[in-house]
Amino acid sequence: MAVLRWSVTGAAVQSLVLDVDDAAIANAATDADKLGIDCPLGWPDDFLLFLQEHHAGHVVAPQEVAGRDWRRKLAYRATVGR
Repeated sequence: MAVLRWSVTGAAVQSLVLDVDDAAIANAATDADKLGIDCPLGWPDDFLLFLQEHHAGHVVAPQEVAGRDWRRKLAYRATVGR
């Protein structure tokens, strides 16, 4: 978790901590003017369909299953800022 202090000249890192728990994040958020979370909040549609088919015992993977492009469809997705 990184805590930044913004000024007219830019941002400075005030603290940087690894392996923080939810309580520490929630506590830091109460003191923050703004909060950013770099975390996927959902699953790509192709991954969800793959899980459903796998659960049902009907996985049909393409011949090139070891191929990078097929795996990326399961892991990556486009995001939009709101």
